[in-house]
Amino acid sequence: MLETATVNAGDNVVITGPGTIGLLALQLAKVAGANVVMVGTSEDTERLKLAKELGADGAIDVQQTKNVAEVIADSFGTDGADLVIECSGAAPAAKTLSDVARRGARFCQMGLYGKPVWFDQDAVCYKELVVTGTNATVTSSWIRALKLLVGGRIDAHRLISHRFSIRDWDKALDVMKNRAGVKVLLKPDLT
Repeated sequence: MLETATVNAGDNVVITGPGTIGLLALQLAKVAGANVVMVGTSEDTERLKLAKELGADGAIDVQQTKNVAEVIADSFGTDGADLVIECSGAAPAAKTLSDVARRGARFCQMGLYGKPVWFDQDAVCYKELVVTGTNATVTSSWIRALKLLVGGRIDAHRLISHRFSIRDWDKALDVMKNRAGVKVLLKPDLT
C-alpha cells in the first residue's frame, strides 16, 4: 500500500485521517522505521488516542491547534515532513499536508473525496513535491501483508472496535454513522 510513497527508515511522516486505512498506514510506516505524526479532527479523539497506542510519535487535532505546520516542525525538529499521506478523504487535509511537507517531500493521496477538490498546485512546484496516488493493491503485496500480520508487526485486531451479530446490522450502521468506532465487524455466529 505504501510502496508508491516509499517510506524510509528515519523519515518524518505525517498522516491525515486516523480511520482504518490511516491507522494501517501508520503501522506500516513505523515498521519501515519512520517517525509518524497522525492528524485528525475533534471527531477523531478516540482514533487519535488509538494512533498513539499503535506507535504514533504524535497525534494532532487540527481543530485544537493554531499552527499545525509549526507543531509538526517542532515535533520532528526540522522544517517539515519527508512524506505526507492523505487518508481522510477530506479536502482541507490536502492543504494541511501541502503546508507541512518540506521541500522535496513525497505526497501520497490515498483518501477519496468523492468529488473534485481544490489543491494548491503551486505548492507542488514551489516545494518540488513528488505526488503519487494509490487506490488498489497488487497481488505481490498480499504475501508481504500476510507476513506482517502473522508476525505481529501490524495489529489489525486493534482496529476492530465493535463486533455485532449480523442480525444487529442496524446497530452496527449507527456506530459507523456516528463515527463511534474504527472498524465494525458483523459476524453471523454472534448471539
